Amino acid sequence: MGGIYTEKKKSFIISALYYLTIGATLYVLLKYAVFIVLPFIIGFVIAAVLSPIVRFLGHKFSMKRKPTSILILLIFYGTIGILLALSVVKLTVLIGDFSGRLPTIYSENIEPFIAGIFEWVNDIVSRIDGQGTSEFSEDLGGLFESVKASLGTTVSDISVRVLSKISSFAAAVPGFIIELFFAVISSFFFIIDYENILGILKSRLPEKAVGVMSDMRDKFLTIIIKYLRSYALIMLITFAELFFGLSVIGTKNAAVYAFLISLLDVLPAVGTGVVMVPWAVIDLLRGGTVHGIGLLVLWAAITVIRNIIEPRIVGRQVGLHPLVTLIAMFVGTKLFGFFGLLFLPIGLSIAVSVIRERAQSSDSV
Repeated sequence: MGGIYTEKKKSFIISALYYLTIGATLYVLLKYAVFIVLPFIIGFVIAAVLSPIVRFLGHKFSMKRKPTSILILLIFYGTIGILLALSVVKLTVLIGDFSGRLPTIYSENIEPFIAGIFEWVNDIVSRIDGQGTSEFSEDLGGLFESVKASLGTTVSDISVRVLSKISSFAAAVPGFIIELFFAVISSFFFIIDYENILGILKSRLPEKAVGVMSDMRDKFLTIIIKYLRSYALIMLITFAELFFGLSVIGTKNAAVYAFLISLLDVLPAVGTGVVMVPWAVIDLLRGGTVHGIGLLVLWAAITVIRNIIEPRIVGRQVGLHPLVTLIAMFVGTKLFGFFGLLFLPIGLSIAVSVIRERAQSSDSV
């Protein structure tokens, strides 16, 4: 009995070291080496995703792989290109327009609001003590001029910086286009000879590694579907919260705003605050105190609820404990940023699922 326990313990330690080695190797590659060959990795991933469609059409309609692959890729890139171009152009125009109007917004809304606060304070002090308030008024006026000048400089600086960032983005476009060109061209070569390339890769890897990668590939689609389902549920909950909250505070077209903001909330790097906080600030500056405060309260409530339910819903869907999911999201963000936040829980879920199945199969044997 003790020998069996010792063997299981030894097997567990060996398996743990094996997977830790794979994880450490993947981390080093993803962190330091992946960007060198990133266009080719993107090309291979696109080929791997679209290859089943090409295979299905080939079997179903007796179509040759090469023309079918080219057709599928052209449809794919055409659709993505149109959507991406429209999104980038629209977003760039909106940001540029807002940054250009920022000084006007400051002079027409923010500066009068600050002046009103200083006048209110001066009026209160005058009522409390009618004697000797002239010196205080002069000091208050000097403070107001100082604050106004500082804020004016800050607003102008922000406006210039935003426009500069847009210019920098435009300057970086040629480099991005070159990398995109290599990714697109490589994807055509990868998908045309995908089966042969996959066979060569399998022949160069250890049998155990091929088995693990095959199991992970089989689990990938299932986990992705569950992941998308979990975020669809989170989006639905956020939409319901937004629709209810916006309706309560008297927002017109509450359903439309709720839907658009809930779409942004699906992206962890964006979130509801990108829209709701500036919206609330503008309302407060324009005198819509109740609506502005209502937006801030609604945003805070949605943020708290999102942070509570996200690890639970995602963890339940992908088969991880909520605490493990939360840790994976945090560690993924620290290591790889936005992409780590999305993909580390997915990768961990796939790895855990494969390890469990292999452990069960070895126990049954």
